[in-house]
Amino acid sequence: MSSGGGEASTRPPPPPSSSPSRGAPAAEASDAANAADGTHSSLSPEELEAIEQRFVEVLRALSAEPQLEPFRNEYEKLHRLLLSSHDGEQRLLRQARELRDELDTHQQQITTAMQLSQEDEEAIRTLRGEIEAAWAKADTAHEQEQRSRELLHTLRQQVTELDAMVEKTAGLSMGQEAYLRDLLTVKKDREEEAMLLRAALNRTEADHRHVCVQLAAATQAHEAAQHERDEQRHAYQHLLTSLEAEQRERAAKEASVRQYRDTTELCMRRLDERGVEVERAIREEKKAAKEAEGTAQEIQAIARQLQERQERFAVEAARLAAAERENTILTRELPQRQAALREQQDELKREEKQLHLLEKSARAQQAELAALVEKRATAAAAVQTRANSVDAALAELATEEKARAVLEEAVAKVMQRKTNTMHTNTVKATASSKVEGQRVMEAGKSRRLSRQLELLRTGNEQMRKTIYYAEQNHEKNTKEAQQALLNYHRTLDAIRTRRSEAKAVEEDIALHQKKLKAQQALLSTVTADRQKTEKALRETEAELQLLRNRHGSKQEELESVKTELIQQEADMCQLHGLSRQLNKDVANTEQRLRFLREDQQHAESRVEALRSEAQELRQVIAQYDLEARQQGARLKYMTHERNAIATQLLLRSEELELIREKIRLADVARVSGVTKYQRAMKQLLESRDLLVEQRLRCRIALVRLRYLDRLHTKEVHQEKLLSQSRARVRALADELGTKHNVHCWRSMESNAPEVLDALAKVQLLQAKLLRKHGELKEKTDLVEKEERAYQQLRQKLARMPGPEAAEELALCAENMQQRKAQLLCMTDSLAEAEQEAEALEVHVAQLQEELQDLKHRYYQEKTKHTALRQEEKLIARTWGAGSAGVGAARQAGSGTGSSAGGGGVAVVAAGASAPSAEQRRTNTDDRSPSGGGSASADVGHRSASQPQRPHLHAGGSAVASNSHNGIQAAASGTACSGTGQMSAANSGSVGNGSVPPRNGRRRAPLAEAMLDTLTAGPPQPNFPLQRPPHQRQFVGGGFSLTR
Repeated sequence: MSSGGGEASTRPPPPPSSSPSRGAPAAEASDAANAADGTHSSLSPEELEAIEQRFVEVLRALSAEPQLEPFRNEYEKLHRLLLSSHDGEQRLLRQARELRDELDTHQQQITTAMQLSQEDEEAIRTLRGEIEAAWAKADTAHEQEQRSRELLHTLRQQVTELDAMVEKTAGLSMGQEAYLRDLLTVKKDREEEAMLLRAALNRTEADHRHVCVQLAAATQAHEAAQHERDEQRHAYQHLLTSLEAEQRERAAKEASVRQYRDTTELCMRRLDERGVEVERAIREEKKAAKEAEGTAQEIQAIARQLQERQERFAVEAARLAAAERENTILTRELPQRQAALREQQDELKREEKQLHLLEKSARAQQAELAALVEKRATAAAAVQTRANSVDAALAELATEEKARAVLEEAVAKVMQRKTNTMHTNTVKATASSKVEGQRVMEAGKSRRLSRQLELLRTGNEQMRKTIYYAEQNHEKNTKEAQQALLNYHRTLDAIRTRRSEAKAVEEDIALHQKKLKAQQALLSTVTADRQKTEKALRETEAELQLLRNRHGSKQEELESVKTELIQQEADMCQLHGLSRQLNKDVANTEQRLRFLREDQQHAESRVEALRSEAQELRQVIAQYDLEARQQGARLKYMTHERNAIATQLLLRSEELELIREKIRLADVARVSGVTKYQRAMKQLLESRDLLVEQRLRCRIALVRLRYLDRLHTKEVHQEKLLSQSRARVRALADELGTKHNVHCWRSMESNAPEVLDALAKVQLLQAKLLRKHGELKEKTDLVEKEERAYQQLRQKLARMPGPEAAEELALCAENMQQRKAQLLCMTDSLAEAEQEAEALEVHVAQLQEELQDLKHRYYQEKTKHTALRQEEKLIARTWGAGSAGVGAARQAGSGTGSSAGGGGVAVVAAGASAPSAEQRRTNTDDRSPSGGGSASADVGHRSASQPQRPHLHAGGSAVASNSHNGIQAAASGTACSGTGQMSAANSGSVGNGSVPPRNGRRRAPLAEAMLDTLTAGPPQPNFPLQRPPHQRQFVGGGFSLTR
């Protein structure tokens, strides 16, 4: 089936066996089929939506069972392949339409080019007639030249006679003087006429040059038109090649889809068989479940092998499709070549009638052609021997395939019998279990399971044996198939070489046609030159006629002069003086005669040059005749090739008939498969109804749903295939209805019936060869062991390090170099940063020393101030001052406390303005003296971070110990006023006299903490910035985002 589909994609035109009256309806049918390609060959959107819905439902049903995961994956793959094939079909249909439009346009251009070539050929014929007429005119001009020479000779004789007569006369009379004067005037007139003739000759030469320029321009235009025609031909060939590539892709995809369909059907059958085994294995214990999982893995491996085998078959199908497409291109180009060859034959026949003088060269060329024909016959015999060897190999393959098929059928029958026996045993076991009861059911189940295990083991052993024997025979079959493939490829190479030789012959023919056109242009220029020379000769003849007339008149005058001389002899003596002048005039006339003789010599040289040119033209014509004979011989060779191509056309028609038969067989096989499938489904349903076990009802229901979904997908797929096959059958019928090149076949029937018989024989042989190819493809389907080895080798190669690792190493080396350069730059910047850090540390040390001095002075002044306030308060309390005094003291205390708090804030601000304030500003803002716990923690941290200043803390503690409890309470009150709690402290002191000492004792550590914070400087961070793992740290701080 796969080979039939691939051949149908590139089918040749059918033979003209039917009547021409059916051509119009067949063409209409073909147009309708071409229009319907976009609808019938692809799925409608409604069908796609239905398929999608069904796909979603099936996925939901399969997702419920984890055991059906491989089947779900395969189902998804099938759905994806269906969508991709649909998209590919749509795209190919669009491209096919575009290519058809382009082919129509290029066909029109080709027709116009052919018309132009026909017009050029007609012009060439007319030019040949003109050339013949010019040759005739040249002959007449030659005769006229000879006549003019004779006339000139006679005139010279007469001039000599006249000279002698003039010398005889001794004297002249008055009348003779007048006559001499007339002669002088005539001489001047002749000189003027000669000047006019020279001007006319110059004009004719200028006209000749202008005509030559026009001819050169015309030849250039003709060459440009030929160049455009060649470019159009090249463009058309390029389009044909692109169309062939598109058709190859489409055929390859169709073949892959068909092969995948066949493989999916095989997989579904195997999956159905494995499903039955899974159902039986579910009833067993955990061991049976493990065996089912092993079978599922084997199914996956088989599916992978089938996919790889499909890819190989797709490649082979693409090659065969390419060969068939090349044959179709040759068949399409046949009518054009035949028309051109016929025209060339007509021309060559005409030339052969006219050119009988070059028979010797033609005979030599015929001998060479005979040698070439013998070589071709030897090559054909070699090809025939190769074909016979291929046929023999294919016959051997067919016999082996038949034996293999018989073995497979026997194995299938044995397996079917085993399954039937197993089924009957299970039915009997269930019946006996129902009769005996529940107690006996468990024993029966155990026995049944043991029997099934034994049967499965025996079946597995037999399967292993069959697989072992198949693997042993597999290597032999693969070697024979490879041998046959090698022979086939050699034959294909021979065919390609012959095609290349045919192309070379066509190119030679085109070159000779160009040479003929150039020679015809030369002939046209020569004819133009001849016409001009004929015109000049006519003018000279007219001039000679005028001279003759004048000479006759002069002769009459001379006779009259003689009579006068006889009468006037006496007056001659008187005119002796005038004789001297006459002698001078005679000398002038003699000089004029010399000039005329020189002009005559120049004219004779011109005539000789024209004769040499005519002789050269004759030689050129003889060369052209030789080339014409050579082209005739090559034309015979091309006729032989045309006959071979006609045989290929007949073969293609027989291939169409074979494709029809294959389609019919496929339909019959499909119907039989549907019936068998329905029977199998009925048997499965009956067997499932007999199973009564309650534990497996849910799983059996899910399996049934899975089978129903698969059946639905199979139905949809079969419907799609049926629609595609119907569309293809319609296209084939339309193509069979269309008639191409009927006149060629009719002419062959009338002219060469023997060639038709030979073509029919060759067609039958090619049909046999196609059958052998089909058998070879069926044989290659059984090649599985080598594919497994190939898969293992592919895995090994995939594990090995390839060129990507080398590229990664090169990239790593480049990164290392870049990193080294960065490290050098960073070391330089680090050295500079260290120098700057040392300078900054010196500056910071100076600033810290100044700050410590300022703090020391400030706290000395503050302790003095607090001591004075404490003494004033004690004095006021001891001496019992009134409420006004107490309020004033409190106001004074609050003022001092606020001033102290302000001073403390100023000091903290001064400390925060140090060079490291930017790094520690966040911590100083968060740490305020309002929280006791946080203050104590900060105090501990700062005391640990700055152990070098213990004297300040000692001084503060000594001042606190020397003072009284009231002094401590006052200090605590001032601290509280600094933190925003002044009102609470004042209210506590007024309400109860015993509260302030207690608050002072409690808040003394707070005051000490405040002193520590002020003396310790800005706080250090509790959680310093740490370098994150797997990251680099820059010199100036921060971390890189990349590793």
